[in-house]
Parts: sequence; structure tokens; C-alpha cells
Amino acid sequence: GMVWSLLSLAAVAHYTGDAARSLALCDDSLALSREIGYKEGVAWSLDIAGNVERAAGRRERARAMLQESLHLHHELGDRWRVASLLESLGALAGGEGRHERAARLFGAAERVREEVGTPPPAVEREGRARHLSNLRAALGDHRLHVLLAGGRTTPPDLSVAYALELDDRPA
Repeated sequence: GMVWSLLSLAAVAHYTGDAARSLALCDDSLALSREIGYKEGVAWSLDIAGNVERAAGRRERARAMLQESLHLHHELGDRWRVASLLESLGALAGGEGRHERAARLFGAAERVREEVGTPPPAVEREGRARHLSNLRAALGDHRLHVLLAGGRTTPPDLSVAYALELDDRPA
């Protein structure tokens, strides 16, 4: 209960723009989760903190956290969070000018969301739409469509492996 309370407060702080508070709460949640061996708490703590770091432009730190979180959520079978993390890593890649990688990751997230039967969480939709718009501007409609389709047709396990790599080779 304590871990989830800390995570809920961290998420509220993140989505209301209080990055420092969010990171402090994530640190507390992460420490407690590791202490008690609660893998889901570790995964969620890294997810929220990684997105805070991404928003702050601390890309390497964000990538490490988001990739570890993706790995853990994938191990746990939490496909709903896997989809969100694929999008977070796609947003990170797009922010680095790695537009093709970003589009593939967003397409992979779409496939997972279709399989799970859930749309992006409401709080993530605006950012997702903004990132896709930026990709459309960088790649053009046709190229974006092709890359999204490529991500959608890649098996989820391969998409996760691709997201955990650091280069831009297609999955």
C-alpha cells in the first residue's frame, strides 16, 4: 500500500509539473520496492521517473530508467504498461531526431494496445498526439504510415527487444 501511495503521488506531481517532487517520491517508492522485492513497484517507479527525466531533457538517464521499466513490465506480463513504455521510448527517440525508430516504436505500441483492447490512458493522449504530429512533420504522411505499419506487424517480443537496443536497426 505504501508503494502505491507513493507512486500515485509521484504520478500526480509529474502530471501537474512538479518534477522535483515526483522524482523524490519515485526514489522513495523505488527504494522501498527494492527493499521488499516488489518487482511491480520497481517497474512503475522507473516508469514514472523515466518519463520525468525525459520531459526534463535528461535523455540518457531517462533511457536507462524507461528501458529497465519496459524489461520488468514485459517480464511481469503487463502489456498495458509495455505499450505506454514503447511510446515513451518512441517519444525519446523522436526528441533525439531518430524519427524512424520513434515511428516503429509507436506502431509497436499500437499493436499491443489493439491486442490488449485498451486505448492510451487519457493523461497520455495529448503527448502521444503531439509526438505523432512531430513525426508526421519530420517523415511525411506516407513514410510515417509505412513505419507505423512496420511496428504494428512486428511481434511484440521483437518490438520489446528492439526498444531495449540502442541502435536504429528495424526489428
